[in-house]
Amino acid sequence: RREGWAVNVLTALGERDGAVRDAERRAGEALQTMTIDEGLSLRDAVAWCGSGALTVREVTRLRQLAHDPPGGSGR
Repeated sequence: RREGWAVNVLTALGERDGAVRDAERRAGEALQTMTIDEGLSLRDAVAWCGSGALTVREVTRLRQLAHDPPGGSGR
């Protein structure tokens, strides 16, 4: 019985991690568009997204994730 619960926990955590990876990849794609296609600086992208939500460092990390395939490891 406990083994089944443990499998449920690990499955749910894996699903959560996958959802986070996909959401961060999509955010990175949008940030790539803002900075490359629209020509915004990283600081301008931070400002447009609300300076409390992102930092330049986080924008850089998310933009790198934009190159990961959907559902990929992300790392």
